[in-house]
Amino acid sequence: GLLAVLVTLACGRRPADPAMLIAVCGTLRVTTAADAATPVFAWDPACPAVQLSVHRDGGIIWALDSHGGLKPPVRYGAAPAGSVTQIRPATLQRGVAHSARLGYEESAQSLILAAPVSFVP
Repeated sequence: GLLAVLVTLACGRRPADPAMLIAVCGTLRVTTAADAATPVFAWDPACPAVQLSVHRDGGIIWALDSHGGLKPPVRYGAAPAGSVTQIRPATLQRGVAHSARLGYEESAQSLILAAPVSFVP
């Protein structure tokens, strides 16, 4: 239906409205296992993102860029093939709020940032 068309537009050609791109490219989910301190980031539909960043206390503690597009899942601190680590991963602090966000390419000079998602490792 209409959702499939919107996803095709967002994951293939970019829609003219940046809000539509964010709306149809999926919500970022952060999964942390009780016995593991390493979160996994995923989003569905799996539209390629060009940036993934993790923040704590107002600063970026890990950042990846990928011109080929990041696809889920991405494990904290592990740069997938084709990506570049812009900021090396800092140690996550258990019990402290962190946030993660995705960036999508609107054009060669413009990046659209999705709303951050909070998580506590």
